[in-house]
Amino acid sequence: MRTIPQAALAEMFRMEGSEPFLFLITIDMYTAKYYCVNNIDPITSRGIEFKAWPFNILLPQDVETEEAKTTIQIDNVDPVLWQIMRSITAPPSITLELIMASQPDIILVSLPNLK
Repeated sequence: MRTIPQAALAEMFRMEGSEPFLFLITIDMYTAKYYCVNNIDPITSRGIEFKAWPFNILLPQDVETEEAKTTIQIDNVDPVLWQIMRSITAPPSITLELIMASQPDIILVSLPNLK
């Protein structure tokens, strides 16, 4: 069972929370790793700088009869991302993590080895 810090739980259940929750994405292409955060500013978590990149995460619905699929929607794709995507020769390994902006070293939820 996962333990979520009390501060995170309190913020989740507030009617008008002021603390942003951010998703971190690590894209492991086996020859290089890319680190992104869905924020307008970069953030450092566990000594790693995650570059600011606008994206949305569409989490799977809880339907027992369907395969769970998470979708990442990336906005404003620039030439750097196109180069990365075009260089993919095998499915990358993706890790998705949820953090609070004020406590970036504490991972609230981690979904490793997504394909």
